[in-house]
Amino acid sequence: MVNIDGTGKQPLISGPGRELDPSWSPDGSQLSFQRIEGTESSAIYVTNSDSSGEKRLTDPSIWALSPAWSPDGESIAFSVLDRAPTTTDVYVMKADGTGVRQLTDGPPASVFAWSPDASKLLIGRYGTRHSLHTLDLGTGNVKDLYTAEEPQSKGVYIKDAGWSPTPGK
Repeated sequence: MVNIDGTGKQPLISGPGRELDPSWSPDGSQLSFQRIEGTESSAIYVTNSDSSGEKRLTDPSIWALSPAWSPDGESIAFSVLDRAPTTTDVYVMKADGTGVRQLTDGPPASVFAWSPDASKLLIGRYGTRHSLHTLDLGTGNVKDLYTAEEPQSKGVYIKDAGWSPTPGK
């Protein structure tokens, strides 16, 4: 962590692996992140903003990635990579790591963002063509928003997306 003026640099996390995809809780008290440990494990962790209380939230037997906090700080959405066959699915859990639920079951999907009211997730799907969807957490319904006109093989990718701060847009 570092102050806005570049002073006070101090490590917030450091462990036996490589840390990726940091995401601050809405109140700024915790940081979630992905830690890759060796070649067989990637888990979601949280730590307090003062570097104390680091805790692994996901089972080390799954390859968990890309944590995203809900706006109310109660839940964390993330993706799980299944390497045989290679696909990713979207999951959600309580912020303490309990209550893990699988939300998608193919084609490959990644979490981009929570809706401001925490009722939906904005997800990307990857196949021949990249596409963008909303996933309603109450019903499980997936709504198609956009599919790239050009195939992935031509270099058309959806890397990230977010919600407009203006409701309904």
